[in-house]
Amino acid sequence: MKKLYMITNKTKAISLHKHSTHFRSSIIEAGSEEETSCVFRPEQIIDQNCIIYGSTLKRRQIESKHILQLKNKLPVRIIPEKNIYMFPTASIKNEACIWVAYQHIRGCIERFNKTYILFKDGTDIPVEASHRSVDLQYIRTGQLVARQNDIRLFGNASFTWLN
Repeated sequence: MKKLYMITNKTKAISLHKHSTHFRSSIIEAGSEEETSCVFRPEQIIDQNCIIYGSTLKRRQIESKHILQLKNKLPVRIIPEKNIYMFPTASIKNEACIWVAYQHIRGCIERFNKTYILFKDGTDIPVEASHRSVDLQYIRTGQLVARQNDIRLFGNASFTWLN
């Protein structure tokens, strides 16, 4: 049996491994200089971790879609008890997609026509997405965190989106 990567509060990002035929994912963790490799694709890691914590990636996406009234690039709650949320930087079918942990992000900047996500530990990663797109994903994830905590704490959402 192949070993699954367990997402923790140290997990900063999960991306497709581009330089290996055996490993399919690269994982960046806080406090580690080296990337961890895994034989599973990023969305498989996300799905299996969601299953361990009571749901599936598909179900978490439906939940996010309902709360945020969005259809694409949905942020998801991975570990509800620890408030661990991740968002994709692109469509999950896109090989450039990187899943980023919301709680580790300090911001994003554009340098030399490339967008970088800045982490709280002082590191950064380049992403194939616009500054605006990454910023919007961060904001949407924050909205999801707030709404789900509101539901958890008070039993219902106190804010309704009006279309």
